[in-house]
Amino acid sequence: MDTLSTITIMPSTKQEMDNFYMKAKNEILSGNENPLKLLRQLKAIEKVVGDLLKDKDVETEVLIEAEKYGQKQIEEYGVTFEVKEVGTKYDYNVTGDSTWQELKEKEEQIKQQRQEREKQLKAHNKEWVDADTGEVINPPVKTSKTKVTVKF
Repeated sequence: MDTLSTITIMPSTKQEMDNFYMKAKNEILSGNENPLKLLRQLKAIEKVVGDLLKDKDVETEVLIEAEKYGQKQIEEYGVTFEVKEVGTKYDYNVTGDSTWQELKEKEEQIKQQRQEREKQLKAHNKEWVDADTGEVINPPVKTSKTKVTVKF
C-alpha cells in the first residue's frame, strides 16, 4: 500500500465525514480504545494533513492541476473546487502617507500602554484603589480550560 492510498480510504463527502465522526465519537465514548492512544493518532493525522495543506510545492501542484480545467469553478469528485485570490494584503508602509504613518505610530503606542496597564491589573488579586484616579479596581477574571496536549 502506498502512502496516499491511506488518505484515499478516509471519508470524502459531507455525509461520509458526518457518519465517520459520529461512529468514531461513539467508539471513543464507549471505551473501546484508550483515549490517549487515539489522541496521539488524531494529533499525528492533524499535523500531517496541516503540513500537506500548507506545503508550497503541494499547493503549486494543486493549482497547476486546477488550472488545466480552464475555469474558476470545477465540479469534480462530488465537490466544487474554486480557483480564486485569497489572503489579499496591502502594504501601506510604501504609500508615503504621513497621516497613515502617524496613526500607525499612535496605534502602537496605545497598544503598548494597554499592555502595560494589563500587566498592572494582573498583578492584583483583590480589589484595590487606583491612586491616580481614585477608582476602585477589581482584578481581571482569569479563565482557562484543562486539556491534554501532545508533544511528538
